[in-house]
Amino acid sequence: MKKTIAILEPHHIFRQCLEEILGHLEYDVILKSGETLDFIEQLAVSLEQPSIIISEVQLGDMPDVSMFRHLSYHYPEIKLLAFSADNSEWAVDMAIQEGAHAFLQKGCSLQEIQIILDEISSLEIEIK
Repeated sequence: MKKTIAILEPHHIFRQCLEEILGHLEYDVILKSGETLDFIEQLAVSLEQPSIIISEVQLGDMPDVSMFRHLSYHYPEIKLLAFSADNSEWAVDMAIQEGAHAFLQKGCSLQEIQIILDEISSLEIEIK
């Protein structure tokens, strides 16, 4: 059985590449978008919720990392992976503080992607 995943990534080509990689890692990409509001709308009406959301930290149509706060509040059962080329201490700390369960730098290896997705998948989330 494939695990479900959603991608919020503003760069079209990178979004396509990530979807292909995730397919090879036996993940079923059920939602994807490059725009925050479109992604939120897709998620709200989707009949199936992803088990993991991979999101860029710095979205062009959001002023900060508040997307993670929104997702963790409205979808506490979904695990969040922050994924960005910016691995500055600020970017990592803010993404985690705002609700991301883990951070992964773009440019990582396939093995690193698999390891972090396995770790996130095994997390037990306490829903408040």
